[in-house]
Amino acid sequence: MLERARQIAHEMPEELQLELVDAHPRLGAPPASVSAMSFREQGYDQEAAANLAGEAARERDPVAAELDRLNREYEARFGFRYCVFVAGRSRAELLPDMAASLTRERDSELHRALSAVVDIAEARARG
Repeated sequence: MLERARQIAHEMPEELQLELVDAHPRLGAPPASVSAMSFREQGYDQEAAANLAGEAARERDPVAAELDRLNREYEARFGFRYCVFVAGRSRAELLPDMAASLTRERDSELHRALSAVVDIAEARARG
């Protein structure tokens, strides 16, 4: 079923593809602005907070500022949000890939983002 979802996502008209990608919150979005699932996936839940407390205290402001800058640049360059399957990685760990994405072609980034949407759905389905 999820492979069919992946196929549909990649075959939809671009307008619908962009809507699908933009339905996900920005990476590093404020905790109060994301869904319960995104809240956990982006490491804001209590269990993740215990693991990330030290990192958050050290990196919160610089990481948040860099995520904000990269989100603005990415959206201005490509016209859609940066969407990635976080998979338990810290926001700081995601910065290099996000920065590198700015050097890629728009079509490959849209393809990658659509695959990420399905990867996220698959992880959520598994619970």
